[in-house]
Amino acid sequence: MKKKCPYCGEEIADSAKKCRFCGEWLDISSSTPQIVSNPQSQINRAQMNAIETSDCPESPAKRPVYNCGMKKNGFFETYFKLPYFHQFKDFSGCASRKDFWMAWLAMQIINIGLFGLVLLLSGLGGMTGMIVGVAIISIISLILIVPSLALTVRRLRDAGKSPYMIFIAIVPLVGYIVLLIFLCLPSAEKKESSKVSFTMLDWIIMAVCAVLLGSGVYFSFAAMDKLDDDMYEVEELDSDMSSYNDLDPYEVESIEVESIDEDDAEGYGHPLGVNLLDLCADTDHILSGMNNSVNAIRYGSEQAYLNTSGEWGSTSTPLSAVGYIGENVVRVKCYITEDGELHGRYHNENGIDLDFNGYLDSEGVLRVQLGHDSEKSEWTLHYVKYGTDVPPGGMLYEGTWGRSNKASGLIFMIDGD
Repeated sequence: MKKKCPYCGEEIADSAKKCRFCGEWLDISSSTPQIVSNPQSQINRAQMNAIETSDCPESPAKRPVYNCGMKKNGFFETYFKLPYFHQFKDFSGCASRKDFWMAWLAMQIINIGLFGLVLLLSGLGGMTGMIVGVAIISIISLILIVPSLALTVRRLRDAGKSPYMIFIAIVPLVGYIVLLIFLCLPSAEKKESSKVSFTMLDWIIMAVCAVLLGSGVYFSFAAMDKLDDDMYEVEELDSDMSSYNDLDPYEVESIEVESIDEDDAEGYGHPLGVNLLDLCADTDHILSGMNNSVNAIRYGSEQAYLNTSGEWGSTSTPLSAVGYIGENVVRVKCYITEDGELHGRYHNENGIDLDFNGYLDSEGVLRVQLGHDSEKSEWTLHYVKYGTDVPPGGMLYEGTWGRSNKASGLIFMIDGD
């Protein structure tokens, strides 16, 4: 036969003197027969203690628990393993206020570790890692639904409330507040709580959770910085890239441009001779610094840009450009006005499409804004007079892009040349 431990609710042997789950000593006076016919022969309390300690040379109060072969109870073993795994389907027992909230605290510590694991997988594996991490948390959450409900029901019963009061949480807002108050009520009947101390395993679990959280935060921020350097995520209404087939008149997979100073140009490369300033109607107006700001036109799609081609006028020159940002090949299709403004569309080989708006400043430096508002990035390009691997008529500009100052460059060509 078996009975339930009055402290943890686990089933133990009827003749057990001590619970093998929570380690509490049991009062066996209720299960020991009394000889009522002869009061002289009744077993007194001292004899009871002798019976309880018959297997051990010392009384329980004078010796450590582990001398009787009982394992020391740790924090996570008592407040995580016991309620969420051993008692996962026990809806009939009781859970004291301390046991309930300590179990909740143990779960939050585990959740911190799981959250750190998701961040770590996301930082190392990108979107695939995030999906794997979310899947792991989802599976664990499903597994713990029943144990969590059982623990809540036991806490309500211990507080003297009906277990059916758990359904009060269905009532929006107020229901959760009332349920929280019930869960904070003291036990209806006082009883001794189990003694728990931190073991080496508990410290290891907490250290692992802390390391997972710290590593996850570090690698996730590193991944965000890398993403911010590589591209800006922008949703586009039209991602059809067929119009970019004519963007690059030269078949290239990557651009490698090596520029040199004018003083070292002899015998190295060829002079390019042309730049974007040559396409402006009034270079004096440009170089006077009257146009040092971006007129950021919003197109939003390649088709919207093409629909305005008839409005550019004879004073605007259509351009195509191919170049690089870091290791990525980029392409631009735009036009330049007589006042030195450039407007068009930018395409990255990773599938990023952005509005391209720029201007030539007072020193002839090309300053470009990709995108708009919170998704915008800055691009600064300087004209290079000498270079190699630049086709005839090409205008080479090199510089840096973004907050990380990635090396970049563009070779502009006049459409139709």
